[in-house]
Amino acid sequence: MPTQSFLSTDFFLIASEKEAKNVLLSLPQFHSNITLLKENTLVHSIRFLFEHTEKQIQNYVDVSVLPLNDVHVLVKLHGSYTNGKRFHADPDIRFALKQFENAVCSLLQKDDCVTKKDQQPPVSTKKSVFFTGNFLSLLFPRSA
Repeated sequence: MPTQSFLSTDFFLIASEKEAKNVLLSLPQFHSNITLLKENTLVHSIRFLFEHTEKQIQNYVDVSVLPLNDVHVLVKLHGSYTNGKRFHADPDIRFALKQFENAVCSLLQKDDCVTKKDQQPPVSTKKSVFFTGNFLSLLFPRSA
């Protein structure tokens, strides 16, 4: 499995671009574990520091807001470790991104967040069929 240095997710909001950015910039006032670090106007993103309350772990969360039309925006979250640590799969960053998404949605105080459901990847049917076929061929050998 390849290593990576970030995880990304995205979700839709029923809000204008200005309203979404105002909500993002006001997040640190309402959540003590989120700190605004900087706004990058060149790439149109905002960097936050997310601190896990139970663990002594800090993650960067870079947020980009893409306006789709006057009332819908796509919010992209990009999470990574502050030290650039690489990983195969990381529940801490996944947790940080989910908590950040929940914080944005709760601050809007609407049920206007359209998120992708956390789903397990589908089980590969090719492997299942292959192993089942091989198992059955051992039980019922072909007669030539």
